[in-house]
Amino acid sequence: MSWLIDGHWLSVRRNDPRAYGLWRRHYSAEKNWRWRAVGCTEFMGPGETLVLLSTCGRALFAWQRNTIARLDGQTGVCCTVFRNEGAGRSSDLIREADALACHLRRR
Repeated sequence: MSWLIDGHWLSVRRNDPRAYGLWRRHYSAEKNWRWRAVGCTEFMGPGETLVLLSTCGRALFAWQRNTIARLDGQTGVCCTVFRNEGAGRSSDLIREADALACHLRRR
């Protein structure tokens, strides 16, 4: 299920095929090649996630908050992937996604 957010972004599931297509063209997909080999379309790791797809389908932004301890000790919310293939100025898209993630985190 998706829901529309005022502005550029549409919230989608972590295995949305449109978002997965953008992720496959992101540099981080190369290190995760084993998931592509078995046909898995879920590109986010474990934990709470917020996956945003631009309304035109040309940009992807994904946030993740780990619910289990990470080996590197990192805590909090982190940007897992951002890719823009012509949805507008990246700085505007990032600013809006950042504000949205902060707003949702406070709820």
